[in-house]
Order: sequence, then C-alpha cells, then structure tokens
Amino acid sequence: MKIGIIHSKLNGKGGSQRQALCLAYELQKMGNEVKVYTLAYNKERCFTKILETLHIVVLAGGVVKRKPIKGLGALNYFWYAARESKAAHALAKMIDKDTAVLNAHDRLGFKIAAYAKKYVHPFSTVLMMNDILTKTWIAWRRSQFRKERAPSMPQRLFNRLVDFYEVRKFILPHDKIVVLDKRTRDWVRHYFGKEAVIVRSGIDTQEFSYVPHVLVKDGEVRILMAGIFFIHRRYEDVIRAVAMLGGKGYNIMLTIAGAYTGNTEYSEYQRNIADLAHELGVDMRVVFLGQISDEKLKQSYQENDIYISANHLQSWGLAVFEAMASGCPVVVSKTAGASEVLTDEENALLVEAQNPEAYAEAIERLITDSALYAALSVNGRKFVEHSISWRKYAEGMMRVFTDVIRLR
Repeated sequence: MKIGIIHSKLNGKGGSQRQALCLAYELQKMGNEVKVYTLAYNKERCFTKILETLHIVVLAGGVVKRKPIKGLGALNYFWYAARESKAAHALAKMIDKDTAVLNAHDRLGFKIAAYAKKYVHPFSTVLMMNDILTKTWIAWRRSQFRKERAPSMPQRLFNRLVDFYEVRKFILPHDKIVVLDKRTRDWVRHYFGKEAVIVRSGIDTQEFSYVPHVLVKDGEVRILMAGIFFIHRRYEDVIRAVAMLGGKGYNIMLTIAGAYTGNTEYSEYQRNIADLAHELGVDMRVVFLGQISDEKLKQSYQENDIYISANHLQSWGLAVFEAMASGCPVVVSKTAGASEVLTDEENALLVEAQNPEAYAEAIERLITDSALYAALSVNGRKFVEHSISWRKYAEGMMRVFTDVIRLR
C-alpha cells in the first residue's frame, strides 16, 4: 500500500513527531511504500536516526512563523491563517495522486490533508488526533488549570466562530479519526459528532535496557518527572508531595527534565513552580535539568527510583512506558490516557489527579513496601514488552487504513 504521512513540523523533538515517524518506519518495514510530507524540516534537531530511513518531502520555504502585528488583535488570526493556508495548499499539491491513504498527525497536517482531498485527488484520509485542538477546547483546558485565564464572552464567541468554520472545512471531510484514549474518543463524539477509533501508541523496548530497581533502606529516594513544561504536567503537585514527605523525615530528591526556555508560557510555568519549591522550603530538593538528550533521559530512567506522571487531561504519555521498560516503578495520574491500560498495584500505582496528598501517599507506599516496589519494577517491564510497541501501533493503523479504503 502507498501511504502518505503528514506532520507539518519535523524541526524538533516532540511526542507527535516521534509517533508519526515511528509509524512511517514500521509501515515501511511491513512492506508498504511510505512518504512523509512536512512544511518544516531540520534533520539534526528532530529524530535524526529514523529520518535517515524515510522518504521525506519538504515544501521549500513552507515554514509559517507566528509574528503577531501590534494593534491588529483578533485580525492576527486571519493574517496567520491565510499564510498557513497558502503553505498547506502548496504542500498538498506535492502529494502523489496514486497514494492509497493519507494519515495526518497535527492540526496543520489536518488542513494539508483536507486541501489534498478536495483539490488534488479524492484520497482516503485518516486523522491521528492526540488532542482536540479546537480553539474552544484549548481555552477550556487552559481554564482547568488557571481560572483567571478563562476566556471572556467576546473571546468565546470568536473561538466558536473560528471552530465552526475550521471543523467543517478541515475535520469533518476526513474518513476516519484515530485517538489514543477513551476520553478523547468521547470528546470527538461531542465536538465533531463522529465516532473515533482507539489505537494505542508505542515504544521500542529494545532502546530501553531493563535495570532491576532496588530502594536503599533509609537512603535518598530519587524521583523523576519528564516533559516539556506544559501547564498540564502538574509538576507542582509532586513538589508539594515532596514537602509533605520531607516533613515526615523522608529524604526525597525530585528531578524534572524538560524544555522550558524559548517559550513564554513554558518559562512562566517553570518560574512559578520554582517559586513554589522555594516557598515550601524544598528548592534544594528540586532540580530542573531543562531539555536533555534521549541518551540522558534513558540513563535517568535507570538511575532514578520512581517515575511520576502527574499529567492532568493528557491523552497518553510515552514517558510512562519508557520508564516502565527501564524497570523504574511508576506513579500515574488517573486522568492521563496511559492509566487506561495499566492495572493499579500490579504494574503501576494510579492516583487521583491534582492531589498532592495522593502522590505523597503513593511515594510513601513504594518506600515502605519493598515487595510492591519490586513487583512494579518487574511487572512494568513485562507489560510493556507484551502490550506496547510501535509494531502493534502500526498494525492497528493498518487495520484502520484498510477499512477506510474498503468502505469508500
């Protein structure tokens, strides 16, 4: 089968880029002809090794940067959208007409696929929707973390008008939507009136060496969290938990790996939680590593004692399974999509989101219950080996592609 994978930005390392490229690689290994289409490409800053194995089609000069013009206000959206649409049109025209199915992986990718379907060829099209990404949904999600950021009435009206247009033009025309978790499937039904298919993302277990983890009695307990400093990471919940446990005499060190420079929202969030650590008197027990290499992250999974994913309203969470593959016991928020496939007290500890006390209790259980700790280390690796892989993800996507083509 000839398959086109679309991701508008392959100039950095992110979960959606890794997902799209690993899918392309596995589909290619399965005997399919695969081309990857993008507007922004930087081989060195993205996943260099895997990119070397793929056929990448790039629109020269296709990068569309957000540079708001002062005084234009909401008109900046229309100015940016017009430039974005022009680039999307141009890349759509570069897609081979004999492609059997197009699979788009981000918001602008959805637009490129829609233009290709309408103006180039009546392709079968499948969207990989990790998050909803409409203006209304994004504003709602942001307000769940900062009530003061709830949009005003004029902003809500503007968001709804934009969504009304974009959903009908760039979402509804596609044949199928794929999501990672049940909650996002419900949101797709609510916002778009369409039934989505769940296909779980994967990892390559061979890249993560299993190291049996053992806690040293009365020693320092090293906790790891990782991810770009989006506000939904809820790093503050675990910082509060560290302070609680410190008050009980536990020796805890929290390391947070993830980029927070170069973006105003990320850096503001990092400053806020650094201030919180100082206010709680645990600033010497919280280390911010910033963005680190893949090799350093793999090493961190091996060297730390517990990995915590406190993400709230997140669709999946690859890092959870990377940590498990490395033998590091994990504590996972019940509102992270990854929790849907995990079993509490068997291969992970699942806790209520936005609840520092729950994280403190989970950490204390792992410190004091050596049998539970050892079981999570062993069972976590076994679960990932049997249930989470890029090949399983690719096979699931192939079933969707085949069904879409058959039903057209």
